[in-house]
Amino acid sequence: MLVVLDNAHSAEQVRPLLPGSPTACAVITSRDALAGLVAREGAHRLTLDRLPPADARSLLRQLLGTRATAAPAAVDALIERCARLPLALRITAELARSQPSRPLADLAAELADRHEALELLDLDGDPYTAVRAVFSLSYQRLDPDVARVFRLFGVLPGHDTDAHTLAAMAGTGPRSARHALETLLRAHLVDRIAPGRYQPHDLLRAYAAELAADPGHTAERATALTRLSCYYRAASAAALDAVAPYEKARRPAAPAWDGELPALASPEAARRWLDTERAALLEATRHGPPELTRFLSDTLWRYLETGGYHDDSVTLHERALVLARESGDRLAEANALRQLSTALNRSGGDLHRAIALLRQALVRYEELGEPELRDASLVNLGNAYASLGDHFEALRQYRLAQEGGAGGWVLHRAALCNSGISLQLLGRYEEAAQAMRTALALCQEHGDRTNEGNILSGLAEVSLQLGEEDRAYEEARRALGLARETGYRLVESHALRVLGQLHERRAEPERALHHHIRAEAIAREVGDPGLIASALNSLAGARAVAGHPRQALREYAESIAVAVGSDHRDLLARAHAGIAEVHAGLGDRDSARAHWRQALIHCEALGLPETDRVRERLAQCGPEPATA
Repeated sequence: MLVVLDNAHSAEQVRPLLPGSPTACAVITSRDALAGLVAREGAHRLTLDRLPPADARSLLRQLLGTRATAAPAAVDALIERCARLPLALRITAELARSQPSRPLADLAAELADRHEALELLDLDGDPYTAVRAVFSLSYQRLDPDVARVFRLFGVLPGHDTDAHTLAAMAGTGPRSARHALETLLRAHLVDRIAPGRYQPHDLLRAYAAELAADPGHTAERATALTRLSCYYRAASAAALDAVAPYEKARRPAAPAWDGELPALASPEAARRWLDTERAALLEATRHGPPELTRFLSDTLWRYLETGGYHDDSVTLHERALVLARESGDRLAEANALRQLSTALNRSGGDLHRAIALLRQALVRYEELGEPELRDASLVNLGNAYASLGDHFEALRQYRLAQEGGAGGWVLHRAALCNSGISLQLLGRYEEAAQAMRTALALCQEHGDRTNEGNILSGLAEVSLQLGEEDRAYEEARRALGLARETGYRLVESHALRVLGQLHERRAEPERALHHHIRAEAIAREVGDPGLIASALNSLAGARAVAGHPRQALREYAESIAVAVGSDHRDLLARAHAGIAEVHAGLGDRDSARAHWRQALIHCEALGLPETDRVRERLAQCGPEPATA
């Protein structure tokens, strides 16, 4: 005999019905794991996940025939909206059959709203064919504390979370939250998507949100959101204290936190937490309390900058600026203006807008009597002018910041380091080396390993230009190690590029290409247009040396497009010069002449050190052919 016990609530419910003869067996279905039956009765558990995509497509094709075959994209969208749940797919198919002239894409669009989907997936109020009713069967069996944790998924920003975050919202400890999560996992109300990370599918999240929005849970919801905001601020502050301890005094003080924070003491652990929670932190600022947005804007900027998350940075600081203006908080407005301008600079946004925002911030800081923040804005302003290729104006801003003297060693280091970069790009290598070595000593004195790697990378390029290859190699290797240790992707790309140039000097074209290719790939991941254009220029030069002129021309052309789009005029000049060299090597003097001329226009306008050499190479092309 085969006994089928369907939709069992608990082990106790089915034990009296289990056959006692070896010639009979039982098949039990349940939304719970029924661990007691496995432990005591020796049951074999078979866990069924949601339908695989291929099986879900097959089910809809069986139910909808040619309509499904003719609209594969709409079918895939319906499968996603139904979270690959067989019942939801069958209900959706019935909805489609009841409206034979309606395109499946329209139905998929209507189901895109999670809350609307729960209403649609309810056929005539029949509890046996309503997705919400099926979810309710599992929810009603939960202990009150576990049910509360499930409702928190309807409040939580982002898609997935961990025990620490849920414990913070619930006002419990992580151990209690883990127990609740494991219970929800056994009840198939959440999925474990990675070790320690959980999320419900979209329909369950919508159901949790409905439960959380019930008037009876209003106070619970408000308390959870307040605690979440406090937790995110405390954890973000602790993470940045580990990642950038040298800037702790410049960040806002974190609120007192009575719960347990994740392990964030080491820079590596802190960056892992920030990488994992970044999307949730950003989402929390969409509708969260203004104080959370302002705090994260003033706290996360260094992490977002060094990690290359420039689009996220722009989004965060834009929101902080709107809130500051709405509240009339002039200091918060000035801070958001400064951070937003820096993010725009890094992301390839409008550099002229970035400069205008910084000048507004400078006015606010002067009015408010904030000399340290004013001087920090001057350094940022210098960086924006440097991105434009105007290194003379950049140096002037860095000098003004140093003369202000209000920012302590951190600001002094930043001004020196950035001055060194501009001096190097103007061909003043000895001055650049002196500025950078002074900045390096400050970093080493204060344990600033993030910027130690940054400065060593710049020093390596200066040493290479001074002909000190052994020193350049050592500095670039140390910079690369520190960049990887601290997660500073921009510096990692730059250090690899310098190592590529060293291998070119040593007539090792394949090793040079290897480093340049990696540098260019990281630059694209970071998304900094100046870094991308620089990496493309260097890669193209290495391609030409290695005997691949056509590929070099394509990469130079892409560099020109990036440089024009982001207004990096010095990089534009160098791309034109590189193209001219390739055409000259191919014997195409007319094309070479045209690009030398473009390079000369930009070099002269910016006062770049290549100007005389470009002028000489243009002259070597001879006069333009006479026109008839």
